[in-house]
Amino acid sequence: MIPNSYRILKLRSGEQLICEIKNSSKDMMKVKRPMAFRSAISFDGMGNQKEYTVLRDWLNHTNEIETGIPRDFIVSILVPDEKISGMYDREKEREDEETVIRDMPSSGFDSLKSFLQNEVNETLKDLDEEEENKNDLMDEQQELMVFSLALPMEALKKMIENDILNLSDLKDALESQKPSGEGMSEKHTPEGDGTDWTDWSPFVEDYLSDDEDDEDTDE
Repeated sequence: MIPNSYRILKLRSGEQLICEIKNSSKDMMKVKRPMAFRSAISFDGMGNQKEYTVLRDWLNHTNEIETGIPRDFIVSILVPDEKISGMYDREKEREDEETVIRDMPSSGFDSLKSFLQNEVNETLKDLDEEEENKNDLMDEQQELMVFSLALPMEALKKMIENDILNLSDLKDALESQKPSGEGMSEKHTPEGDGTDWTDWSPFVEDYLSDDEDDEDTDE
């Protein structure tokens, strides 16, 4: 909401001010905390020019916050919109904060330093706890990690023979992963030429038994 006392003054000098009107007479208008509109120009990364508006204290370099402006020096008086009024309020707040810091005694700076240090320490502590919780979660996830391993058939047989892998457990695992679908054969189809997935048995023992028979024949 725009305060009723906020006004924009256009002066004969070409300046435009936003201020709070304190009182007015036939010859003089008394204003509080007048700020002048200034235009600034910036360039983006592509070199495009952009113009924006800033406010500057019209009573800069003085200790005064109120002054009088002759009526005949004012060309027009306008009501500011909400955007400019908000900018004016923020600029006054910024100046007030700078004044508090500038006038703060050394003991005040020590208190501020202590306060900021405590805030930093608390923030770092929270970050450490968050990182620790994240590491705990990663450890739990690592315990549940699932991976695939491709082994030659001879290596798989050696692992079974040396009790590194349990044949029963391996069968159960393969059985649980057996794909389902129309035309899926439970055993190797002799008449298949091996070009279709249904020509191959899903059971590892079908292949192990064939290899074992070949070894027995060789002996």
